Amino acid sequence: MNDYYMDLILCKLKKDIFTELSENNLEKEKIQKCVNEYFHSNEILFEEEDVQKLSVSHPIRDRCLYKDKKEKCIARIWNEGHGGQCSCKGKSIYNGYCKTHFKKGGEKDEWWLGRIDGRRPERPFHPDGFHKNWKNK
Repeated sequence: MNDYYMDLILCKLKKDIFTELSENNLEKEKIQKCVNEYFHSNEILFEEEDVQKLSVSHPIRDRCLYKDKKEKCIARIWNEGHGGQCSCKGKSIYNGYCKTHFKKGGEKDEWWLGRIDGRRPERPFHPDGFHKNWKNK
């Protein structure tokens, strides 16, 4: 994230804190001083999303953010061999799958990587006709 956006976010954050505290009829000068002192003495760090790129079209994403989320699609995804849960919204009309995974095998509960709530296949067999190996055991 570049410095312009970081500064913009910090400025907005300061303003929001000041506005929230000012609504409680506290002294505005004291509030402003406290907010400025806090931001001056405490560094705010912005963490980047953990994305590794093997190619332009296939980024590897940390799927822990989506793990066993009830509202997400129940399909296990390949994620370049790292696995994880699909980040799309699961729908009850598609038996908990998103529309894409439902059409690709969820309709008959035959998605090649299985469901996130089931066992992960050891060496999944890709529909194109070859076995895949997981990168993490």
